Amino acid sequence: MQKLRKSFPSVDLRFQLTSGPLRGPVKDVDLGLRFPHRDEAHEHGVLLMPEILLPVCSPAYAGLARSQAQDGDTLMNLSDGDRDWHRLFASFRENGRRVARMVDFSDYAIVIQAALLGQGIALGWLNSTAYWLSTGALVPGEQEAVVTERACRLLHPANRPPRSAVVEVREWIVEEMRSDVIAIDRMYPALQLSKLAGCA
Repeated sequence: MQKLRKSFPSVDLRFQLTSGPLRGPVKDVDLGLRFPHRDEAHEHGVLLMPEILLPVCSPAYAGLARSQAQDGDTLMNLSDGDRDWHRLFASFRENGRRVARMVDFSDYAIVIQAALLGQGIALGWLNSTAYWLSTGALVPGEQEAVVTERACRLLHPANRPPRSAVVEVREWIVEEMRSDVIAIDRMYPALQLSKLAGCA
């Protein structure tokens, strides 16, 4: 936010947050974030990145999990999400990890907050967790990331062209995300995030 305000001091921001899955067209806002299937045509916006998922946790939890591997992991879940998300990652099986407990939350922000506080391991959407990964507040729970069939896109309403300021902010967000991915890729090269995100 601080970087965005510095780059666009004359732009006023208003966020309209929607709980649950984001669906449908973008209306009554300048930019919207959606996760359509990668093959869907979207002429009213730009690709931010493919949907990239990885397990995330605090450094303290990562250390604890290594020293107490026999106790199993606590998974932080979205209550309306896939509770078996850990099965997406072969490294969970290959490293002999097991799930001991599950904690469900109805809000993804609380899922990430619980992970930041060392309460367990969460499924991390890279576009949502990049800041915490780049600062070291979150670390990969395993050195594996997966790309889904969806893509994270910044869309504008179909009934009007975007204003020039909106285009500038949109392009700034895309470049910032790209820079974040490259920085995290340098920290955790085994994840191959730049390649997965198309930044390489």
